[in-house]
Amino acid sequence: MQTVAANDISKSVWVIEEQLPSVHFSLKTRRALLHLLVVLILPCLVWGQKGYKYPYKYANSYQYQHQDSLSLPSSLGANDNHCRFDINLLDKINPDTPASQYQKQISNSAYWLPAAVVVGELGYGLINNDALNKRYAVETTVTVGIGQAISIGLKQLFNRPRPFMTFPDRIHPINYGTGPSFPSGHTTLAFSTATSLALTRKQWTVTVPITLWAGSVGYSRMYLGRHYPTDVLGGIATGIVSGILGHWLTGRIYGD
Repeated sequence: MQTVAANDISKSVWVIEEQLPSVHFSLKTRRALLHLLVVLILPCLVWGQKGYKYPYKYANSYQYQHQDSLSLPSSLGANDNHCRFDINLLDKINPDTPASQYQKQISNSAYWLPAAVVVGELGYGLINNDALNKRYAVETTVTVGIGQAISIGLKQLFNRPRPFMTFPDRIHPINYGTGPSFPSGHTTLAFSTATSLALTRKQWTVTVPITLWAGSVGYSRMYLGRHYPTDVLGGIATGIVSGILGHWLTGRIYGD
């Protein structure tokens, strides 16, 4: 009787699974989503670039660093509403001493976790002669590569100073490394990896945790004083766009 009951339950579960809608998007839907995500980058550019783009040497000068960052001339955009929103939100997130080890490790995981995903996918595929996991490894690698290429290009294009360079009296970073701020490279890396896993696995048990992790990486970059909120938003959009492009390109590579 127990065996019969177990078989009935298995059949019921199978029927329910067959009736559930599959997570597949048409080409038209994917294109519309890609266009939408590209458009999402534009508000980041409008909000983030107008007020903060000026030479590094000025932002690093002794005279500038000893000004009151709250009374910067409006020509630099410090009093513009969109810039005020960006810096005020960051000021609330970034503590005077960003000493949380958790936030530091979450931020650092943006480097090693994507690499671990690729190694795990490729290793499993080679050991078990699993072509699907080998393909997953290729897609994750392609996606991350596209995301970083776009991120580096945007950084060089807009050359936005880091928030602690523009507002040294308000923002307290974990370290004072330089380099353009927009978009957040860590956030791009995290969301490109998360998007790749979401598109290949198509399971909520994978999509939800990996997306929460990617969001935590973005928050950590603000907590540590390394990026503006619009930098993080730009990284999210860039990562998702690169994930969609990587998924499409991998399909072309494998002849789908």
